[in-house]
Formats: sequence, C-alpha cells, structure tokens
Amino acid sequence: MLALVAGEHAYLEGPPGCGKTRLAEAFAGLAAQRRASLHFHRDTRESDLLGAAVLRTEARASGERITRAFEPGPLLFAEVAVLDDLSRAPGEALGPLLRILAERRAPGRALPLETAVATAAPAESEGNAEPLEPNQLDRFAVQVCMEGLLAARDWPAAGALLERGEAPLRAAPLDAGTRAAVRAAAADLPFGPEVRSALARLVARLC
Repeated sequence: MLALVAGEHAYLEGPPGCGKTRLAEAFAGLAAQRRASLHFHRDTRESDLLGAAVLRTEARASGERITRAFEPGPLLFAEVAVLDDLSRAPGEALGPLLRILAERRAPGRALPLETAVATAAPAESEGNAEPLEPNQLDRFAVQVCMEGLLAARDWPAAGALLERGEAPLRAAPLDAGTRAAVRAAAADLPFGPEVRSALARLVARLC
C-alpha cells in the first residue's frame, strides 16, 4: 500500500511457501480493477508483456483471407501488475520490463501502470535464477524480505493457517479517483525537521 500511495513499485523476496505471490495477487485484486499477473520463466519474451503481431484467418465465400493484427499484451492496460518470479526472467524480457517500470511508457504510448509488485526467491534457493543486480533493484522503492512460517519452523502456526483456509476477498477495488485522492492527501502530509533528521540518520546508517 505504501508503494501504491507513493506511485512506486514493490519487491517481495522470500522462500517458496511464505505467501509472497498470494500477498501480491491479493493486493492487486484490492488496489485496481485493471490488473495483470505475469509469471516469469526462462522462455518469457517482450511480446508476452506488450503484445505482438498475429495472423488471423477469416472464412469468406471466395475462400480464406489472412489478415495481420496486433494482439495487445497485459502491461498495456494494467494499473497494477504482479510480476511473479521476476528473477527467472531472461534478459530479453527483463531489459524492456525494467525500462517500462522506470518510464511508464511503451513504444509510442504512455502506460496507465501505477504500481508493480514483483516476487522472487532468495538467490540461494534451489533452482533459482541469478538475482537482480543492485541497479535493477533500484526500480523498486519498497523492498521486503519475507521469511514465512515454514522457514521459521513455526509448525503450529502453519497448521492453524492451513486449517483456516483462504478467506474470500470482499472489498471492492480502489477506483482511480480514490487512488488519486489518497496520493494528494499523502503529498500534503507535514515533513518537518524531525522527520528530515531521522531520514538523514537512516541514510547515513545505510551508507
């Protein structure tokens, strides 16, 4: 939600089974009506993100007619996007995607994308692809490391969660006007000297 209010992107990293994909998809379902879920693998291509030209066959009395049309991809219309297993994306898809996240543009058009939530397993996970480089992670202003109940070996809590099952999402998606109003309200929040000082100390510790 912080990423959505700030108009930035979020990155969730954690082992399999910790709930990062479920969390990202639940957020997307509540945050916007126009959303996209992309599950990355080694064969993902740029056309899977933005679309590609396709050939269509039309039956006519005189025979068949073949026409060329553009099949749009999911990122052309999504306001919120889930980028699942992003670390598995090959360079052919990752490069254009990171450019889209930074510029909110595709060739020849502006995109309505407000926030993307990416998920990835830690670099040491079995079968995981190469981790993102620091300059690639810079696209995500909010970065969260998740552990989960299984990794923490909290078996009682994990069992209780499984018995409870998934609760249905009943809240309506936030419309564009509500999201804009929240951003405007956040922009008006006071940012006094004490906050600036705390932020400076935090940056100094990170450096």
